[in-house]
Formats: sequence, structure tokens, C-alpha cells
Amino acid sequence: MSAATRIRWRSVVGVWWRHTLALARVWKVAFTWFVIEPVVVLAAVAIGIGRLVGEVEGHGAYAAFVTPGIIVGNAMFHAIFEASWSAFERINQSVYDTVLTAPVTVAEIVLAELAFAVTRSLISIVALGTFAIAFGWMPLAATPGLLAVGIGTGLVFGGIGLLFAALSKSLHVLSLVFTLVATPLFFFSGSFF
Repeated sequence: MSAATRIRWRSVVGVWWRHTLALARVWKVAFTWFVIEPVVVLAAVAIGIGRLVGEVEGHGAYAAFVTPGIIVGNAMFHAIFEASWSAFERINQSVYDTVLTAPVTVAEIVLAELAFAVTRSLISIVALGTFAIAFGWMPLAATPGLLAVGIGTGLVFGGIGLLFAALSKSLHVLSLVFTLVATPLFFFSGSFF
């Protein structure tokens, strides 16, 4: 491997750490993204629609049926948001231009962005999974599998988000990633039916 294509993991971790510190600065607001909003959605669907649906044949209570899909759907939204909206903002604010003055390559920035999309995905899964386990809608034994799915979700939708961020000319165009990709996938994925 040539020096030009070698990945310096220290640089990747450095960019990832920069994003982590930026998120930590707004933790009170971030708490609403990771916990309050998804918990309200899960509770509303699981309890509200669950009362109307009752039992799902072969799956038990509707709340237990819908919980994994809502958890993974929220992980998808967090990963795609981070890698599209936040990356687009970093492009417009010349954050990457500044980062590139350090010993960091474009490939290392992309890997750091994907790693942070995975981080956001996993934070979402842990927050919502904890609530679901507390209410008995998901067994604790499902946690390792859900974390593995969260990593895959973060990588796939982080990559899609980065593509949209790189190609979008404005925030208006960037919003199409949610309108045309994330929202239809969430609602037509089979999570609810």
C-alpha cells in the first residue's frame, strides 16, 4: 500500500472525536433527538395503535412486533441525518477545508464521517432499546443483534447521506434524501404491518 492510500487511523479517530465533542456541547438538545422524540413515537405507536391491533399472529402483542422496526428506523434517520445534513453544513462552513490543513486525507474524513454516523445510529439504538426493554417490548437477549444491525444501518445510510451531502447544491435539494429515501423506507419497510 502506498503512502498516498494508507489510512492513518489516528486521523480518522481525531475527526470522529471532533464530531463527538461538538455533539457533547449540545447534549441537552441532543437528548430530545435520541430519547424524547423516539420514545414518544414508539409509545404512541406501540400503545395507541397496539390497542387497536391487539395481537399480531405469530408475534404476540403489536408493541413487541413494531418495536424492532421503530428502533432500526430511528437509527437510520440518525445516520442519514448526520451524514447528510451535518456533513453538508460542515462543507458550507469550510470545516473540512480546515481539517485538511492537518495531516488528514479526504478518505480519512469520509471514514470518520461514516464512523460518526454509526455512532449516532448506536446511540439511538441504545436509548430506544433501553426504553423498549424496560417496558417488556423487546428481550434483553436481542440487544447484541440489534447493535450489529445498528452498525450496518449506520454504514449504509451514512454512505447514502454522504453521497447526498456531496452532490447537493442547497439544503432544499438535500431535503430530498428524507423525502425520497428515508421516510418511504421507514413507513413501507414492513415495520408497522
